[in-house]
Amino acid sequence: MAAATDLGLWPPERMGYEYSHTPVGMGRLYTLGVVAEAKVIVGDRDTPSINAYIVVSEYEREVLISDHLAGALGLAVEDFRDGLWRFNDEPFSRVRRSEGPRYWP
Repeated sequence: MAAATDLGLWPPERMGYEYSHTPVGMGRLYTLGVVAEAKVIVGDRDTPSINAYIVVSEYEREVLISDHLAGALGLAVEDFRDGLWRFNDEPFSRVRRSEGPRYWP
């Protein structure tokens, strides 16, 4: 929730919620009904902005994206563990490295 607070999205005026399994047990996911602009920022190309709905977890401390959003952003994962990826229109030889995690308390 700290990331949502830092972005001025928490507490929301209206929200819904549902429960979901998380690594630490059942957790509440808050749907804010807010559409945000998501974009991949890299130094060697301009990328399009995609509209995305924001969901806030009461437990998660990292910003995560869904498979649906990753696909809409044109991301292709090469290795989850090592954080290797590319854009789906790039050759297989063009592999990028993910940024390190950023945690909110």
